[in-house]
Amino acid sequence: MAQLVVGGLPIPLAVKSPPKRDILQIGDFTRAFDGSDRGITIAEKNNWSFETPPVSRAAAETYRAALHAAPPVACSGDVLGGSQNCRGKVTSYQEVAAYGAPMVVLGFTLYQA
Repeated sequence: MAQLVVGGLPIPLAVKSPPKRDILQIGDFTRAFDGSDRGITIAEKNNWSFETPPVSRAAAETYRAALHAAPPVACSGDVLGGSQNCRGKVTSYQEVAAYGAPMVVLGFTLYQA
C-alpha cells in the first residue's frame, strides 16, 4: 500500500517532517457539583498534518486540486492506517530552490470526515 493516497492520487511525504496527528473528541463534558467529570464521547476524529518534499510547481498544483476536491474525498495509505473519507486543506505553499530549479513544498491537513 502507498504511504498516502488522496482521491486516487499518490502524494509523496517529506521524510524530514513526520506526519502529525491531532485527535479531536466529539461529545459534551462538564463538571458535576462535586467536581467529578460528567460527559460522553460520541466519536473521535483525526486531523493529520503533512508536508511534501520539494516538488515541481505542476505537481504541487495537481496535489492542491486533489486536496481541494469536493468532500468527502477517499483517503488511504499506511500513514492513515487504512481507508477513510476526509476533507483536505492546503496550509502552506512554500517555494524553495532545490535540485537546481524552483520547487514547492506543500503543507496540508486532512480532516477525517
